[in-house]
Amino acid sequence: MILFLSTQDPLTSRNRSLINFLENDYNKSFKTLLISNKSIFSIFIRVYKSLRIYKPQKIVIGYNSRVLVLYIYILKIIFEFDVIYDLGYPISDIPKLNFLRRVLLSAFDYLLIKLSVLVIVESLEQKSFVESKYNKSVIVYFAFIDFPISLQDSSRFDFNYFLFRGRLNYESGILTWISEFIKYKRHGSYKLVILGYGDLETEVNNLIKNNLSDIIFLNNYVTESELISIISNASCLLGQINSNEGRLQKTIPHKFFESVYFRKVYLGYIYPPVRTIIGDTYFNCGLQLDPIEPVGKISELFFNFESQDENSLAQNVDVAYNLLINSHIRNKICLANSLQ
Repeated sequence: MILFLSTQDPLTSRNRSLINFLENDYNKSFKTLLISNKSIFSIFIRVYKSLRIYKPQKIVIGYNSRVLVLYIYILKIIFEFDVIYDLGYPISDIPKLNFLRRVLLSAFDYLLIKLSVLVIVESLEQKSFVESKYNKSVIVYFAFIDFPISLQDSSRFDFNYFLFRGRLNYESGILTWISEFIKYKRHGSYKLVILGYGDLETEVNNLIKNNLSDIIFLNNYVTESELISIISNASCLLGQINSNEGRLQKTIPHKFFESVYFRKVYLGYIYPPVRTIIGDTYFNCGLQLDPIEPVGKISELFFNFESQDENSLAQNVDVAYNLLINSHIRNKICLANSLQ
């Protein structure tokens, strides 16, 4: 018996991917306990009751929290179970933390890793990093999920567009994307759709206010069918372009997995974890940049995409898809064997 614990929404990409794995690829019983938006006391009671009722041999920790780390530490004294920690998005990797908070959250990550018999990470680069610091078994598992394409709505837009979907924060480089798109738009024909929310909503609105006919900003809730339609009908997806964000050297933006699933080009910087999976598939044809390149070259990505032959684009997309799928299948087999 496995108990999957998380403090985040089950539709969050890594949670959704792991739950999907347990439902479809794991041949033993499991239970899922989602404990977000609960009081500190009620979290302890719910976890305690679940351990007493189900008596799991293993607990898989999805997105964790400081409170959850402490409770697992206490409950491990009372109950016998192995801890498996999904470190795909460590709490200490939250962007824009001050030094003291990052040290504190790193201590919680460290404690949970030390309690774990197995650590799940998102890339080979992250695996090497964790293995170099801890004497732990580490395996790679992607946050790759199957979207229910049957839910797709009719196209929301009647024009060709680049799509940025995700958090509007400094890590994403959204302000740079907008500035470089405005430079491209002087001669380019595509539009830009931004679907997301976050700390930089005010800055985004200020930057696009003179280009509202070419930049469509959707910061409202959309249903899953609307989301699928917006992604499916995009010409390509924009990735992260913050060269100073260290986390991107080890982990993989979830929009990369979406681009592969929906067979879309992934435009942006090519960080080591993405390059490990798809190589220079897009880089060699001018659709990705090395993060050391000048920011001013980002606008060239839009022009390069627009000038590409459709057949060549389709071939590159197929190559990227097959490379990721083959890696994902190997990762699933490895995870299934590790959970036996």
